[in-house]
Amino acid sequence: MLVLSRFFATFTIIGMFILYLFLNIKNLEGESNSIVILYMIVLLSFIYLFINSITSLAIKIKKSFFIMVLFFMYLLLSIVTTTQDFDMLKDYFIGTTGGIFLFYFLGVFVSLFISDLLSGCQKSLQAINFFTFFTFLFSCLIFYFQLETVLVYILDLRSDILLLENLNGLYQRPGDFLIVVYLIYSFVLASLLIIKKLDKKYIVILYFIFFIYLFNGLMGMFISQMIGSNNAFINIGFFLFCTTVLFILLKSINLEHFAINYRFTFKKIFFSKRKLTRYIYGSLAKSIMMLFVLLLCFIYFMDIDIYQLRIFGFGSGEITSISSRFHIWGNFAEHLNINPFFGNIIAEKLTTGEGTYIHSFIGSLLTHLGFFGLIVFFMYLIYAFKEAGSTSDKTNAEIAFRIYSLIVFSGMFVIASLGTFFSWIPLWFILGLSFLPIKFIKKKDYKND
Repeated sequence: MLVLSRFFATFTIIGMFILYLFLNIKNLEGESNSIVILYMIVLLSFIYLFINSITSLAIKIKKSFFIMVLFFMYLLLSIVTTTQDFDMLKDYFIGTTGGIFLFYFLGVFVSLFISDLLSGCQKSLQAINFFTFFTFLFSCLIFYFQLETVLVYILDLRSDILLLENLNGLYQRPGDFLIVVYLIYSFVLASLLIIKKLDKKYIVILYFIFFIYLFNGLMGMFISQMIGSNNAFINIGFFLFCTTVLFILLKSINLEHFAINYRFTFKKIFFSKRKLTRYIYGSLAKSIMMLFVLLLCFIYFMDIDIYQLRIFGFGSGEITSISSRFHIWGNFAEHLNINPFFGNIIAEKLTTGEGTYIHSFIGSLLTHLGFFGLIVFFMYLIYAFKEAGSTSDKTNAEIAFRIYSLIVFSGMFVIASLGTFFSWIPLWFILGLSFLPIKFIKKKDYKND
C-alpha cells in the first residue's frame, strides 16, 4: 500500500496542477481562474517537501541554487529601486502570467515528484506497474481536458480562418500554460519509457500510452493555433519530437549505453563511428518521418486548411509573429543605452512605449537587467549544467532522464532566445524541472508490500 499511496499522492498533485492550467487555458480574459486550486497545489507540495525532509538522512542544496537566489534578489532590488511598484513586484515573482519565482518552484516540485517516481520504479516491479497505470490515466485526463477545451473554443471560431474571435492579444497566457502542460506530460512519459522494465504483457500498454501522447500532442498543437500561439505550436512539436526520438532510441539500446557514452564529449557522441551515434541519427530520421506522416494524417482527417493557420501566416505568405519580432529588435540599442550594466526594468516604457520590449530572452534580459543580470543568469546555467552532467550517485535511468531533460531545455532556450521576454514562465518552469536544486539522501528506499 505504501507504493500505491505515494503514486496516488504524486499524481493527484500533478493532476490538480493540470486541472488548474486547463481551467485557465479555456479562460481568455487574462485573469487567473480557480486560484484556490493553485494555493492547494503549493500547500500540498510544501507538505510533500516537509515529509521528504524529515524522512531523509540529509538534504544537499546545490551551488547553482544560491546563484539563482542571487538572481531573484537582484531582480527584486531592480524593481524596488527603479519603480517602487509593488504590483510589478508581484507580477514578476508570484503572478500567474509572468511570475518567474512561482513557476520556477512549481517546476522544482514537479521535478521532485518525478525523481521520486523514477527512484521508486528502479526498486520495485510493482511500482513500475503503478506508474504505467497512473500514466495511462494521466494521458486520458489530458485528452478529456483538451477535448473539452476544443468544444469550448469551437463555438467562438471565426468563419474565415482558424482563430478565435475577440482574442485581443490574450493568447500568450493560455499558450504558455499549454506549453507547461506538455512539459509535465512529456517528462512523465519520458520517465516511464526510460524505466522500461515492464512485464511483456504490459509492453502493448506502453505502446498504446505513447500513441495517445502523440495524438494528444497533435491536438494540443491544433488548440495552439485556435488561440493564435505559434510559440506553443513550435514548443509542443519540439517536445513530441524529443520524446519520439527517445522512444525509438530506447528500443535499440540499453540504458547502459547512456551511462557509458554520457561521459564522452559531444563530438564523440554525434561525430563518431560508435553504435550509439548510428542509433541516434537513425532515431532522428525515423522520428521526423513518423511525426510528419502523423501530422499529415491529422490534417487530412480533421479536414484542416493549413492556410487558415497562423503558423502559415493565414495564407499571406508571411508569418507576422516572426516579422514583427525582427522589427522590434530595432529598439534594442535605445533600450540598452539607458543603463547597459544594470539595465532598467521599465526600459521600453521610458523610450519606445509599453509593449515594445525586445522579443528575445537574452535581449530582454540585457535591456531590463543589464550585463550584470545576464552574467548572473549564465553563471547559474554553467553551474546547473555542470551539476546535471555529473554522473556520481546517478543510476543509468537517472542519467538517461537528465540527458533528455537537458536536450529539451536547450531547445526551449534557443526558442526563447529568438522570440520571448525574459519572464517567459515556461522557461523558468523547465529550469526548475531540469535542474533540481536539492537532493534528499533517503533513510530507506521504496519497498514492496
